[in-house]
Amino acid sequence: MRMSFEVYTGKGENVVQEGEADCGASGNVVIRLARSIQTGINHKLFFDNYFTSPELQIYLAKQGKGGGALCAGNAVALLVFGPVMP
Repeated sequence: MRMSFEVYTGKGENVVQEGEADCGASGNVVIRLARSIQTGINHKLFFDNYFTSPELQIYLAKQGKGGGALCAGNAVALLVFGPVMP
């Protein structure tokens, strides 16, 4: 299991590299942390629902990095999206 994190140090630059989707400040955190994940190996990427958006889920699926958002509260539902086939 591999874990990555980014320490919040206050309002700063919301850097998006060329070719990456701009999914807002919170979604871009997920994109930055997912850069090191290899594509097409069926890794599962999980993050809190605070960070998710439809744009982020679509971007991760197109990158071959299936993502799932944990639902808020006591819900046990989990959304998992696999790679999009060309």
